[in-house]
Amino acid sequence: MASRGELVKNIRIPIVWVCCRRCVYASLTRLVRNFHETGGNSARKVYRDEKREREKERDGWEGRRASARVRSARGGQEGRESEREKRKQNPAKHVAKVERDREREIKKKEKKKREGKRERDRAGWR
Repeated sequence: MASRGELVKNIRIPIVWVCCRRCVYASLTRLVRNFHETGGNSARKVYRDEKREREKERDGWEGRRASARVRSARGGQEGRESEREKRKQNPAKHVAKVERDREREIKKKEKKKREGKRERDRAGWR
């Protein structure tokens, strides 16, 4: 068996925030194992898949990603239909939402304009 240094030598390791040396070694050995099982940098993919598996176990299959995946598999149609239904049930609420969005956009534009003026003033250009 080769030493750990030789195994890790030519693997690109995704940057992972780690808290201690033990975590580093755990993730390194997992990466090394994946690298040699898959034979290449598809180790990252395996690493990602393992992470997803752990998330599934933690959240149960009905995690937040699962529901998004199901929705996208249906082409997102279901989400749009429910939105339409809500609009039909309570049109006033929808109108209020649209107005809020419009006001938010206007505020954003005004803020951008103010910041532009501030920059010009700072640069001494008028």
